[in-house]
Amino acid sequence: MVWKQAFRLRAAAARVGQFGQAKKWQHAVALLHALKVPPDLRFLGAVLVAVERGSAWQYAAELLAESVRRRWELDAVAYGTVALSLERSSQRRFSTQLLQSLAVTDATHKAFNVALLGAALQRGRELMLLMQRQRVAPDIVSYNSLINICDREHQWSQSLQLLALMRRRYLAPNLVSFGSAISACAKGAQWPRSLILMEQLRRQCLQPNFVVLSACMDACASGRQWIHALRLMQSSGVSPNLAMFNTLLHGLAANSQWLQVLEMFKLLQVQSGDDGVLQVAYCAVLVACATSTQWSQALNFLQRMRLASLPIQLPAWHAVQSSLASTWRWQQALQILTEIKADEVQPDVVNYLTVADACTRGGQPERMFPQLPAMRGQVLSTLLWRRKGIGGEEPPSDIAFSGLAVELLRVMSSGPDQRKGSLQRLHDSKQAEVRYWSCLSRAGSSKGWADHILGSFTTQGNPVAVHDK
Repeated sequence: MVWKQAFRLRAAAARVGQFGQAKKWQHAVALLHALKVPPDLRFLGAVLVAVERGSAWQYAAELLAESVRRRWELDAVAYGTVALSLERSSQRRFSTQLLQSLAVTDATHKAFNVALLGAALQRGRELMLLMQRQRVAPDIVSYNSLINICDREHQWSQSLQLLALMRRRYLAPNLVSFGSAISACAKGAQWPRSLILMEQLRRQCLQPNFVVLSACMDACASGRQWIHALRLMQSSGVSPNLAMFNTLLHGLAANSQWLQVLEMFKLLQVQSGDDGVLQVAYCAVLVACATSTQWSQALNFLQRMRLASLPIQLPAWHAVQSSLASTWRWQQALQILTEIKADEVQPDVVNYLTVADACTRGGQPERMFPQLPAMRGQVLSTLLWRRKGIGGEEPPSDIAFSGLAVELLRVMSSGPDQRKGSLQRLHDSKQAEVRYWSCLSRAGSSKGWADHILGSFTTQGNPVAVHDK
């Protein structure tokens, strides 16, 4: 009979746990009141957790008082759960009174540890002082909770102070301690301190796990120390996941570390045959080669992606085109634009801008003319007043639109610091010119007008000043 009762209470406690996860604390309380026997410690603890998750601090306090009155079994964790409910509801005075009322035993610190889960940093320090006043010794869980709060609040310096305090109290920091402190340093852009903590961890003969390694790599990533991150991953003995590879690959790619990206790519090819993983790796290699002006390598990997039937996203196309434009290879840049369309991918304005930049650098801006009709439905049609015209007049003709488009493409391909001023000057100077060109177009002088455009595009590949007519 006793074992049946224990089995029913355990099943009921599991049901209460489900109510707690769904934040249906009223259902948990109803199940408590429906019991025909006194609840055991497991069941009562589950009900208190459900009430805490439902933010019903008043009922949590009432249930604790009822449990004491009926002499139901309670432990330090149960008291801590009620204190946690009070802490998270900003009822700190009641929480303090509850914790002060506890008799000091070997398990009293567990109540404080649970209460710390709902505390901010300042309040956490107050609870630690309260423990000391009551002669309750904080354990490693207490310090880990406080260091975790430092991590949440980006207080890296205080997390380091707590690590030092642990050592003075003869408590050896564990992986949780180091992981939280390293994460706090990462959020504070303190990557050198993260590496120092990793070294201290190893000197204590601790093996960094995936969480600690990720935190330290995040710290290196926040400081753009990609080589340190790569060495850290290679020496850790921890198998990295896709997210870690992705972060490191793109970080190395953005900093033109294309040789290191190739090394990681080979490693990833061995470890994973997943097309999604390989697609991420290929894109990172393309970006790295492009930013390092390794255009032949970029074209090689682009061809390998197509042979492997891996979908190529626009950022990868952008990277390859940018590499070609920076080396004046306008023919290949135009060919890439053709391949984008052949793959049934809709080119965006960046693709056109990059090709225009390549053609302008190569002294061949007129090569963009065949691409202009496809651009009318893009952002440029709005920028160039294609739909509304200027000042209420009719929109520019095809030739006027072509001239404006190529001029704008050339401006947009300049550096970001020059772009805003150049666009404003283009807007001001082109208004009168478009009116003039529109008049010529209506008069049927399109051939001379085209000569005028081609003559004003470049002088030895460099933009020339546009003069009002």
